[in-house]
Parts: sequence; C-alpha cells; structure tokens
Amino acid sequence: MSEQRLDNIESKLAHLEHALQQLDDSVFQQSRQIDGLQRSCRELTERLRELASKKDEGGGAHDEPPPHY
Repeated sequence: MSEQRLDNIESKLAHLEHALQQLDDSVFQQSRQIDGLQRSCRELTERLRELASKKDEGGGAHDEPPPHY
C-alpha cells in the first residue's frame, strides 16, 4: 500500500473518530435534557392531579365568589 494512500486512510479515520465523538456528546446532552423534561412532566402531572383532587373535594378557592360580591 502506498504511503499517500495510507495517509489518506488515516486522515479519514481521524475525521470519522472526531465526528463520532461529536455525535456521542450530542446524544449524551440530549439524553440529559430528555431526563430533565421527563422529570418536569412527572412533577407537572402530579401537581395537576393534586389540583384536580382538591377541586373535586370542594377545597378549591375558585368555588367561592370574590370578596367584592
């Protein structure tokens, strides 16, 4: 195999390794973001359930007329 051809292959391999590392970093960051969004979604869902159960129990402040009535 010629020296020039070997250099080209090594250069392409280096570029591919760099691209792979960038993709790996992106996937890792997106995974962390997804975890955070899932956590937020669970918290919001739980909060909505709490508010709905309070409303069903009649404990909601929206059932009372405002003080100026």
